[in-house]
Amino acid sequence: MDKQKLDLLKRLSEVDGISGDEKEVAQLVKGELESFTEITFDNLGSLIATLPGTEKEAPVVMLSAHMDEVGFVVKAIEKGGYLRLHNVGGWWPHVTLAQEWTVKTRSGQKYIAVTGAQPPHGMPPEQRNKVLEIKDLYLDLGVKDKDAVLALGIQVGDTVAPKQSFRVMNDG
Repeated sequence: MDKQKLDLLKRLSEVDGISGDEKEVAQLVKGELESFTEITFDNLGSLIATLPGTEKEAPVVMLSAHMDEVGFVVKAIEKGGYLRLHNVGGWWPHVTLAQEWTVKTRSGQKYIAVTGAQPPHGMPPEQRNKVLEIKDLYLDLGVKDKDAVLALGIQVGDTVAPKQSFRVMNDG
């Protein structure tokens, strides 16, 4: 794959856009398409790119794609500064442990957090072998308390997107 296509794939993979908050994705796609298509948005935020044909009686083709990803919203901010989550889309909680996340405030400021949970050595054996529930997970921003979280501008309802780095795998 050439460098330009690889760069686009990287940017599309790393942009934040959980369901209901796809503006950054839409702006990225718009920037890529606006030089050769007509761009409009509907009232739900969907991006519509139109490339008029030149031949009469030619077939009309539509390509459709999702531009959102699964994520979370901040459900609660605990006294100790941890964030509790509500999922937006389907998550298997075990894949969220020790992952990095981007918490985005209403003003657009972004902060990195990591998923935490009770350590396994502190759990009874029957709990250690169960799939954790989202309610048992929390995000750690590395701050001392709730006041520090609020000082960052983070509020209940702010979005949380997975922070994943794009990488080319071993055989290119």
